[in-house]
Amino acid sequence: MTDASDLPIQNVAVTVFVSVPAVDQLDGAFIAEIAVRQALRSTCTDTKTRRHTVQLRDGEQRDLTVAAVREIGMAVRNGDLWISPTHQPFRLYEQEQEATQ
Repeated sequence: MTDASDLPIQNVAVTVFVSVPAVDQLDGAFIAEIAVRQALRSTCTDTKTRRHTVQLRDGEQRDLTVAAVREIGMAVRNGDLWISPTHQPFRLYEQEQEATQ
């Protein structure tokens, strides 16, 4: 078992997929963001530092800090998240071009 205090801090982003009744996708994303924020707040062990203690399968505990909750489109527009294309669409395009020749 690894001592968590020996591990470096990693900054990560997690995507949550939600089904929500809403007027449109933007409205749904806004509602889902509120729901995720409320859920996180309800499990927070220290609201001032936004710290959460999570229990891992092996019984080990880790403390993590939630820096922000953002709808993915807003995160991209605000520069909080960078999204770049994979090579898959380009490979598919090249395959389609080769098939038509």
